[in-house]
Amino acid sequence: MKKAFLLFCLIFAVASTSRAQVDSVYYGNSPQPKKPREKEKPSFDLKDKLSFGGNFMLWFGTTTYVYLSPVVNCALNKRINVGVGLIYNYYGYNSGASKFSYSIYGLHSYALGFLTKNVFAKVEFNHLLQPNVYSYNLNDKVWVSYVYVGGGFRQPLGDRAAFYTSIMYNVNQNAQSIFYANPMIQVGILAGF
Repeated sequence: MKKAFLLFCLIFAVASTSRAQVDSVYYGNSPQPKKPREKEKPSFDLKDKLSFGGNFMLWFGTTTYVYLSPVVNCALNKRINVGVGLIYNYYGYNSGASKFSYSIYGLHSYALGFLTKNVFAKVEFNHLLQPNVYSYNLNDKVWVSYVYVGGGFRQPLGDRAAFYTSIMYNVNQNAQSIFYANPMIQVGILAGF
């Protein structure tokens, strides 16, 4: 009997000092499985993606030249930007005996692909209403498309603005093309608000 009493005390001592596993059956709760960590979806805040700017050129004298090209740029991601804009171009010549002027206007679109943080490749498409080169009447106008390919460099001007310069080549010159300069150098500024 002594042995049975000692065995009972030993089992009681071991049982009272040991910790049992807490089981969901005992408390009535089911264990919560660990949820896999969800990736945060990038938010598309249009205000942060848009920037505005463009190019302009002016000179006055015997020859007057005005070029305005406002654009809206959208950064699709860190490497790709696309943009759309308008083009207005005025050319006037006044030498006393000879005087004429004309305007060119149209649409402009482009895509930029950044090769490094500030170096980019660019494709540009312009669709312009311009004087017909086969007509003596400067008011006779035709739509002409221009495709430019090239690249350039971006210099940041703070957090939300940048200075852009690029060298572009007209790859589809045709008989109606009036912009023969190849390459064409572009300079502009884009700023976000």
